[in-house]
Amino acid sequence: MHDSVEQAAACEQTLAGLAEPGREGELRAEVADGNLCAFVRLIGILVDGERFDDMRDLARDGDGRAFATLMELLVRRGDQARLRAESVEFPAAGYWLAALLVRQGAVDEALDVLRDLSRLADHEHGARSQIVSVLRQAGRVDELRAMADAGDRAAGRQVNSWLVERHDVDGLRERAAGGDRQALWSLARLLAEAGDTDAAVSELNELAGQGHSHARKLIEEFRLGRLANHTTG
Repeated sequence: MHDSVEQAAACEQTLAGLAEPGREGELRAEVADGNLCAFVRLIGILVDGERFDDMRDLARDGDGRAFATLMELLVRRGDQARLRAESVEFPAAGYWLAALLVRQGAVDEALDVLRDLSRLADHEHGARSQIVSVLRQAGRVDELRAMADAGDRAAGRQVNSWLVERHDVDGLRERAAGGDRQALWSLARLLAEAGDTDAAVSELNELAGQGHSHARKLIEEFRLGRLANHTTG
């Protein structure tokens, strides 16, 4: 927080006593002037006193740190109801609510929250990304496949990763044949990691023969030794 001991000492001297009752206004003035130490001290007071309304007021004024602190406190308390209430004014609270629901084992409820959030323009991308993450954590690969088939690249990457973890060559081959470049690279990588460069090149040649232009590029990578070196390095 400070670049030197001297700076830390100066900050401590400035803030000495400002945490005492009746001097919070002075502490807030320091916060308004950009004093990070003052902010940390103020937030500590608000958290210790569970002063949700005061943290909300700071968040309402645009202080993202206060908002994050409020969310962390509510998650730590497991307070679903208050997080739902906060999401009315602060839609981003939905991410924290979803995280809490996942932690509590209510995955379907978490997904419902994130799907509602994804309908808001400002949160469409972030919420969809979280949906993909939750589905992967829950092992709900069929739903990820459906999203991938509908054109969601993030879901496709998670499906491919899942297939790689299971060394599912057939599954990757199927996705690669359907035009998924990342699946193609994963297939080649999986074969190369197994030390079967010839099999990897053979797979790529077959796909190249089917008109998969990216397969030809990967074959060239093999010829130059780049892909094999990358996967074993």
